[in-house]
Amino acid sequence: MRLLHISREFYPLMGGTGKHIYEIGRRLQEKGYACRIVTLCYDLFNKSRKFPPFEIIDGLEVFRLKGWGHYKKPLPLEIPWKLFHWADIVHLHDPRFLFETTALLKPFFRYKIAFTSHGFILHTPQWRWVKKLLTATYYKFYLKNIVDAVICVSRQDFGYFEPWGVNQLYLIENGIDYKKYSQIKKSPQAGHFLYFGRLDWNKGLDLLLLTMAALKDIPWTLDIVGKGSEEITLSLQEMAANLGLKERVNWHGFLPEKELLSFISRSELCFFPSRYEGFGFALLEAMAAGAVCLANKIQSFSQLINDQENGFLLDFSTPSEAAKRIREIISLPSQKLRQIAEQAKALASRYDWGKKLACLLDVYNRMRA
Repeated sequence: MRLLHISREFYPLMGGTGKHIYEIGRRLQEKGYACRIVTLCYDLFNKSRKFPPFEIIDGLEVFRLKGWGHYKKPLPLEIPWKLFHWADIVHLHDPRFLFETTALLKPFFRYKIAFTSHGFILHTPQWRWVKKLLTATYYKFYLKNIVDAVICVSRQDFGYFEPWGVNQLYLIENGIDYKKYSQIKKSPQAGHFLYFGRLDWNKGLDLLLLTMAALKDIPWTLDIVGKGSEEITLSLQEMAANLGLKERVNWHGFLPEKELLSFISRSELCFFPSRYEGFGFALLEAMAAGAVCLANKIQSFSQLINDQENGFLLDFSTPSEAAKRIREIISLPSQKLRQIAEQAKALASRYDWGKKLACLLDVYNRMRA
């Protein structure tokens, strides 16, 4: 079986979707399936940063295309005809890149199309009425009539699509490399706090900074690992300075995996203040590592965390209340926090990619039957 995965971003820009493709791709390769990846040849947030048009990464052939336009919906300036001809299944991971092209070329190349939701376009509130109009009048037609299987990575996404009457609708929640994260040796240091993930408006980092500003009377440092657009990054850094947190918040940008794992190892608390999320990749990875996780009380996080059992759910939209909860949490006995961390690891173990891959292969085989 020949599988072509398509997404706006891939390695080295490893956000949630890119990581998803990498993890399933290399595991499929190990099982003898041929996987290729099509993505863009530049950094969406820094177009001057270019990547080679072809590269092999851990056995995965990566083809990168030139593109033009806004990062939300970049237009490809070339069409990978030979790759469409090669594929048995084209697996789309983003409705904003080569989505229409894949649908239009399907009758000519006779491949099957799978689509994975990754939060779709409704997991953030910006332009929500426009998005709802698009889904009702545009995307719904494609997903019901042209796409052969719609795979939802969360129960939240499944709830979006179920009323549409999509024939082949599946729930396969995202996975993580549980073994890698669970083997981290935790050595938490008091007052060392961590956020890791993309820097974007929906990630709620402004809410986290406001919360931390209410805790200036106690010792702590906050490490922020991840990157976003220059505009958002500078705005957050300016906000931290205005709140008097410049010396306490460390901005590391994107770090190699080994360094990130080191930060997770020594963190006392990991924060996930997102306003909206399609799933919660980074949260699950931190839970697998045995970190004490404090997450915003939103639907996707509430499906992973039971408050005070395997983590904590806070209302970051009210920073003063969130700060009060943090004071209570850091004063808990260390044994209680260790128990919570162990429960977090137990929950995360259910999401190991090995368990998820069998479900995905079943979908592929049904599509090809």
